[in-house]
Amino acid sequence: MIQITPDAANKLIRTYKDERRLLVEKERVDCTYSYLGTEQPYIPDYDFKQTQEQLEVLSDKIIRIKHALNQFNMKTVSPATDMTIDEMLVRMAILSESKSRLERILKMSPKSRRTYPGTSASEYTEVNFSLEEAEAAYKKTVEELTLIQQELNRININKTFKVDIDA
Repeated sequence: MIQITPDAANKLIRTYKDERRLLVEKERVDCTYSYLGTEQPYIPDYDFKQTQEQLEVLSDKIIRIKHALNQFNMKTVSPATDMTIDEMLVRMAILSESKSRLERILKMSPKSRRTYPGTSASEYTEVNFSLEEAEAAYKKTVEELTLIQQELNRININKTFKVDIDA
């Protein structure tokens, strides 16, 4: 049993995933060998059973850490936002999409004109919303997104939870 922060848990998950990926790559290379009939074959050092056991140990650690992290995210409420971490993560994704959409809206010109070759008529395009309201909505979105990000950062390095694995 280990006590770990969410930040450390995510780093440990990445480490185990990297170890697992490298082991799978090594298995791919070492599980076969080729040689000419006139050669003495070089047989790579590969143990199928041991490799499968190592992969299973790494997979089990990843599963246990992710499960504990998910439980932590579902149960831990941030006093600053009155949301659980998993709600904050979903809210953050929604706010990020809104921020991008509002940035696009704010880049629009209040009025634009387009002329077409061979005609004397111009086509005008005007926004039919208040740029001030859009600016206020953008600022509010950025403020909330920043608050959630800061709160997640604080929790990720200060709060801990238990994971049922050996260190």
